[in-house]
Amino acid sequence: MTKTTDPKVFDKRLVDRLIKRGAISAEDYEQHLASLPDLADQALPIESELEVQEVQATGHHPEEED
Repeated sequence: MTKTTDPKVFDKRLVDRLIKRGAISAEDYEQHLASLPDLADQALPIESELEVQEVQATGHHPEEED
């Protein structure tokens, strides 16, 4: 198996498929994950507020009413 540094090979959305195809091994993926730096201390909290809104199906968009 060829070693690669192409980040696309280790894309979280593709890695299972690539392992099944034999493009990379599970061991290569685990080594890649272990080599990543821990950046948790650089993360910032995300604050958000959700606004509750009642929605009724009317068959048309409410903003299009005259």
